Amino acid sequence: MMKSFNKWLVVVALMITATALKAQDTSPVAFMRLNPYQTNLNVATDLPYYAYFSPGVGNFSMNVQYSSLGIWDLFRSEFNLKKLLDLLEDENYINASFSQNMGCLGVRAGNGVISYNHNFRVNGYANFNYCLFKLLALGNMEFLGEDNPANVKFDWDTQAFHEYSLGYQFNATDWLSLGVRAKLLFGIVDLSTDALEMSLYTDPENNTVYFKEDVLLRFSLPRMFQLEDGSMNANGPFGLSDFYHNPGFGVDLAASFRIGERFMVTTAVNDLGRIRWKENNMQLTGWLSEDGQYYEEDALAFDGIDADHLQLFFSDKEYRRAVMDTLSDCFDFQTVNMGEYYTKLPTSFLVRGSFDLNECNRFIAQFQGCFRGDGFRPAFTMAYNGCFFNKIDLSGTCTMMKGSLLTLGMGLGFKFGAFQMYAATSNLFNLNVGGQKVRNYQAGIVFTIGQVEKTYKP
Repeated sequence: MMKSFNKWLVVVALMITATALKAQDTSPVAFMRLNPYQTNLNVATDLPYYAYFSPGVGNFSMNVQYSSLGIWDLFRSEFNLKKLLDLLEDENYINASFSQNMGCLGVRAGNGVISYNHNFRVNGYANFNYCLFKLLALGNMEFLGEDNPANVKFDWDTQAFHEYSLGYQFNATDWLSLGVRAKLLFGIVDLSTDALEMSLYTDPENNTVYFKEDVLLRFSLPRMFQLEDGSMNANGPFGLSDFYHNPGFGVDLAASFRIGERFMVTTAVNDLGRIRWKENNMQLTGWLSEDGQYYEEDALAFDGIDADHLQLFFSDKEYRRAVMDTLSDCFDFQTVNMGEYYTKLPTSFLVRGSFDLNECNRFIAQFQGCFRGDGFRPAFTMAYNGCFFNKIDLSGTCTMMKGSLLTLGMGLGFKFGAFQMYAATSNLFNLNVGGQKVRNYQAGIVFTIGQVEKTYKP
């Protein structure tokens, strides 16, 4: 019996997935020389300040990358799953990341800079096939007969966590800068699949549904979500300590090599690490039968989901209970408590080369890649940065990645004394193959103190 998928797990899953699922960070802010947050991707950056800080209103960043599915269509008032079927490919994905800086401080010490950051982050991805949405949109009556099954595949991995980091950038010589950033992590929510595949068909004579599945969904939630007698509720205790039960550790490494006064080469590895999920861990399981054959369940005639169904599900308690009871009768899943487990951070690396035409104008070429459960995703970026009057920080980017021939972005920052504000986006224009889209937004406020005279041109 399926005893776990009640409203609370569904609500948490939708909230986390809607806000962030995984993408390449190709924000123009990474190339803005006056912006302290450029160190997010390159901790070896030798910033031109004696100190900088932000009291919790610093860097907001959201990156979304998805295939043919129009993700924004899911949130429109005229939501219609049947229309979305025309936008899907056989295999689809939605990847994103979200980060909010809760405070930062950097101080020049000796021949380098010591930095502290506190970020709230969400990372993840979802991969799914066309058949999943076809089943949701058209229902099981679209798959009649054993020779016409619905073969559903879904891969999902999402984590929300706090990140406290302490970094040090060190000028080893006039031409070599090194950087390391150690991260103390505290996991809040994890939702991930080790396996989620299902096949079903409906008998055209009597609407009997036949299933086979291979499902293992792990989730770690705050203690307010409790599993009792196989059913989850949200009646448990909740406090600030719930944000610090699942520890982890990560590290960023980088090195920049200056060649003369005009050329520089940088290499960096970010987010090497993992989180240990210790408390309130559960898993949802369903297995193939021993002989790998379909098993028989009750009769079901389901003709798809529309906006009215979703509204009723979240607003009408009796309707929601009826839906969950029906699912419980149809799916042979079980939810149980489980022991601790680990998840890895989305490790990425970059190699960057830059050329300073003069003190104002810089040109950059960068190759970047990110490793996740769905494989390796590379991106190549050409960028320009112009610093004018030591007050205006302008950058433009042109990025190419799988499924996207050309993505143009722009960032603009203004510096008024110690006060600096900026905004950037990577989706001014997209030239795509197969409908892939990229969305990137970043903005913030930061304060800087003093300016360092360097032996080389900035």
